Amino acid sequence: MDLTALIEEIKQHPRFEDVGMVLSHSGYVRRLSRNGRQVTGFRVDVDDVKCKAVIEEGLAEPGIVDIKLWFNAGKVLGIGDPVMLLVVAGDNRDNVFACLQKTLNRLEEVGAKKKQEFFEEI
Repeated sequence: MDLTALIEEIKQHPRFEDVGMVLSHSGYVRRLSRNGRQVTGFRVDVDDVKCKAVIEEGLAEPGIVDIKLWFNAGKVLGIGDPVMLLVVAGDNRDNVFACLQKTLNRLEEVGAKKKQEFFEEI
């Protein structure tokens, strides 16, 4: 996972001169699940076709120039391991924040699912 490399890719976009903001989301495996259980790891699976469709939806949002996505999919991840990186570039803060939030939510809804979550035995 290399945020700098993704931003460099975005800077090569032919419309980069229209970019006023680049915003990123980095997801990591955390120690506690949402229900408070101790996590030892999990695996995420990604549907590339659905993720691509979600990115295309994001690119159609007002003011959005480019979106880059990376997933650490298909293997068991441990605490602190990177899960995903989403980078959105666009004209202004309002458009970029809105697009990042909407795109992230849609990716979690349809594009990527926790296939397995591992918990500490009590």
